[in-house]
Amino acid sequence: MLARHGVEFDLAGERVRLGEAEVEWLRARALRAAGSSAAAAGLATLLAEGGGGGRWRRGPIVLQRGEQRALRALLAAGAARGPGLKRLRLLLEGD
Repeated sequence: MLARHGVEFDLAGERVRLGEAEVEWLRARALRAAGSSAAAAGLATLLAEGGGGGRWRRGPIVLQRGEQRALRALLAAGAARGPGLKRLRLLLEGD
């Protein structure tokens, strides 16, 4: 069962929902990378607005190409835990 809070991504028509713990894991990594990557900073902002702090975003997050690259790099750099993060990684590797 998915967490009640989180975000949903739409990657080329494939929707993936992340639970709150997965969003926080990803947001923390995006914040760390934000100093060297504008795309990671944008991703961190989207995650903070979309799923952090117990809020639920209405509608999926659709990423720009740079944000997709930043997301791919973040997922490749760490051991992604949780089914949503693993699904995201698989979809992004197929690009």
